[in-house]
Amino acid sequence: MKAEDCIKKASEYYHCGMFELALETVGKALTLEENNAAGWLNRGVMLERLGRHEEALEAYSKSLAIDDANADAWFNKSITLARLERYADALAAVDRAIDLQSGDAGTWNFKSDILSRLGRDDDAEAARQKALQIASCNGANNRCAIDQTRLVGKYVLIGLTTLDDECVVDQKQIHGYVSRFDEREGIAIKIAHSGKECVFPPDLSSLKLARPGEYRLKTTGEVVIDPDLIATWYVIQNTVTGQF
Repeated sequence: MKAEDCIKKASEYYHCGMFELALETVGKALTLEENNAAGWLNRGVMLERLGRHEEALEAYSKSLAIDDANADAWFNKSITLARLERYADALAAVDRAIDLQSGDAGTWNFKSDILSRLGRDDDAEAARQKALQIASCNGANNRCAIDQTRLVGKYVLIGLTTLDDECVVDQKQIHGYVSRFDEREGIAIKIAHSGKECVFPPDLSSLKLARPGEYRLKTTGEVVIDPDLIATWYVIQNTVTGQF
């Protein structure tokens, strides 16, 4: 089996939630081809999902040592640095990703989040407006300048509030993996436990990087550990809207 085949198989395991097996399989790819930038990038993603942030950071650095023009590697490295609360380094990494791929609204949104954490609110708002501008311009061409591979496989915790004439009628929290993303159909989440798939509007500005830790669900008492992203959505007369 070639290194590329191992990486493809590891990706399949990852998207099925089989993270340890995915990590083992991408390790086989790197044994076959040590200087495989994609292999180190995928290893970083899998380690990040397992909460092994320092090891993930090392994997991204090895990927970039082989190919430093990979915007995805810089973007993922910035996420890991932010999770480690190394926000200045995260900003430098996300800026490098933007240098390589300036038309990605999701990257600008993430930069906005980092700037907010650094207390640079004006710069954060400017980055957010840039993200909205990019999404709007590309929307005219029925395309959203978001790399869906950055979303698929991420674990999301969502708060849902149902309103009827501005009155709250129901509140609940759900969580699961992003199973697919389409700029027109929306963000599909495969809900934990039930396996049911729910589709939300493709409003990526409603997704926010989650701080590492335990999140206790108010409605069930269940604890969700280290989700990748969080979001709050409002359901109004069969319409879903998102907010931070």
